[in-house]
Amino acid sequence: MLYRYSFDSPVGCLRLEEEDGYLTGLHFDPDPSVRYADDTDLLRQTQQQLTEYFAGSRTSFSIPLKLQGTDFQKRVWKVLQTIPYAKTMSYGQVAALAGNPKACRAVGMATAIRLPSLCPVIESSVQTAEWSVTAADCGSRKNC
Repeated sequence: MLYRYSFDSPVGCLRLEEEDGYLTGLHFDPDPSVRYADDTDLLRQTQQQLTEYFAGSRTSFSIPLKLQGTDFQKRVWKVLQTIPYAKTMSYGQVAALAGNPKACRAVGMATAIRLPSLCPVIESSVQTAEWSVTAADCGSRKNC
């Protein structure tokens, strides 16, 4: 069964999704007027850890994730999870570490899909040639 929970954060309204005891989605909610209020231990724990992260008192997470995607996307997400807190890595660097140095755009797409797109959950930061997004920046931007 799919459970959903919405809450306000410093980066806007976030929607959490849980299925089978795993966090399966974390989204910037496009319509904050629609609120979900499923109450599970995992959704409460996830909100608490994100709140602590945004407050600056947490740098890692202990939420069970279920990441669904292609083999390449899974390799990208695994690389993202190795980026230390408050550090950045370019799409090109991530692509190379994921096994395909020319796949910069595919890395961008992998970071835009479902759960892995939000930097705090996987403790990562990725930068393009023009700009970078670090988890610390998210508190000051509504569209990071």
